[in-house]
Amino acid sequence: VIIKPNLVTVYHQMGLVEEDYPETTDPRLLDALLAYFKRFTRNLVIVESSGRGVPTRGSYAVAGIDRLARYHSAELIALEEQPTLRYFVPRATVQKEIAIPAILAEVISGQAFFVSVPKLKTNLYTSITLGCKNAMGLLPYNLRQRGHHYALDQKLVDILQLVMPDLTIIDGLVGGEGNCPAPVDPVDSRVIISGNNVVETDRVAARIMGFDPASIPLICAADAAGFADLQVEIIGDLRVTPFR
Repeated sequence: VIIKPNLVTVYHQMGLVEEDYPETTDPRLLDALLAYFKRFTRNLVIVESSGRGVPTRGSYAVAGIDRLARYHSAELIALEEQPTLRYFVPRATVQKEIAIPAILAEVISGQAFFVSVPKLKTNLYTSITLGCKNAMGLLPYNLRQRGHHYALDQKLVDILQLVMPDLTIIDGLVGGEGNCPAPVDPVDSRVIISGNNVVETDRVAARIMGFDPASIPLICAADAAGFADLQVEIIGDLRVTPFR
């Protein structure tokens, strides 16, 4: 099982207004997931390429994820330290060629079960940053930074053509609103949204945040690429907590 959280710069006791800024996947959720998946396999791996050009192992340490990995005997991989493999993606429209860390070849070949664990928050570039946007962190962070410009929505969809999560679990224990990757303000959302279709999971999350999914270009691009599921079944209370 390969688990991919969302690590932007981890802000903790930096002298800002809030003690913590909810930009990164909550360690409490990762703790629960590791405990759960240990019932099925001893081969647990946490992978990430931290955003904002901050070395991933530094963010692991500040967020406490390194201690979680030790406690649960999980492997911890900083994707920028991995050799990369280059894939040609025929169905892609912008990124026909994608270089990804070697560990993810196990996801592409079906040898690993891939769990994406993004944060419920807004974003400067894509309006919201959930499961589809979490795919950008699969790239080593020099490429991740370089990719944040022209046609970003379509680039993210192109990555999904190659690497698709088996399970998406969106951490809304404490949501984040504002212009991430700048520091975001906390939202008392108290929700976890999970699904086996990343686009439909994002669509439900967008509604819970008070947004019309049809107004989110990234979701529209994913729909146009054929990732929507017209037979989706939604289970649970779709309670709206408006995000700005």
